[in-house]
Amino acid sequence: MDATQYQSALSGIGGRLRPSKWMALAFLLGPRRIARTLARRARDLADELAEIVPPTDVASEHRALVEAIGRTASELDDVSRRNGLKAFERFDAMAELDLARNELSAVEAKGYRVGR
Repeated sequence: MDATQYQSALSGIGGRLRPSKWMALAFLLGPRRIARTLARRARDLADELAEIVPPTDVASEHRALVEAIGRTASELDDVSRRNGLKAFERFDAMAELDLARNELSAVEAKGYRVGR
């Protein structure tokens, strides 16, 4: 895949990488349900990104992004399964997640715009 095709692929899925969009749903669905929903969406997104073959100049950053989104899905699953957490504690736990921000920034630092 060349740089133009990679950029096009990122543009098509990038809006789903923005944590602000994910966290806004939490107030509508409740923290446990949103954590489960976000985990499922993160896994789907990681799978979709894993199918993209990036240009060599961003291959390692792309792999790191896929892995980070997979870790985020696991962490969200963990938050959703924790018993005894009050709603605000669950929100705090979700807010503390990295959500692949560093890895996303690394891809953007290579000159690729994600979902914009």
